[in-house]
Formats: sequence, structure tokens, C-alpha cells
Amino acid sequence: MLQLKDHIKSKHQGVMPHACDVKGCGKKFYKKSDLVVHKRYHTGERPFSCGICMRSFPIVSHLKRHIRSVDCTKSLERKAEIHP
Repeated sequence: MLQLKDHIKSKHQGVMPHACDVKGCGKKFYKKSDLVVHKRYHTGERPFSCGICMRSFPIVSHLKRHIRSVDCTKSLERKAEIHP
């Protein structure tokens, strides 16, 4: 039931209590966690790192997508071929 109330407040009533304080941005969010993630794009913070290639990401779901993809392992295979 809480999810429905949240949906109504954010999508239909326009309640957005969490605003970005970066000058000129003006974005607002219903959930504080969304604001925290958004601010990482301003600060460049990337707290989630791949244990294989050390590439970092601002959102954990981006790291998970990276790990599921073949890009990381292919990159390591190419490096191994270049530097035997």
C-alpha cells in the first residue's frame, strides 16, 4: 500500500521534497536515495568497482550490468593476448 501512496505523491501530486543544491541544476526527487545517486554525477563519485578490471560506477546496478556483460572478460582476454 505504501508504494501506491508514494506513486500518487510523486507522479500525480508532484511532491518532490529532495532538491539538488548544485547551482543551476534544480532537479528534485521524491526519494532521498535518488538525490544521493544524482549528486554522484555532479561530484564524480564512483563508489562501486569491478574486482576484475577495477572500472568504477556511480550506481551499483551499473556495476552489476558490467559484470554480467562480456566486455570486462573480453578486455582481459585481449590484454592477455597482447602481453603473454
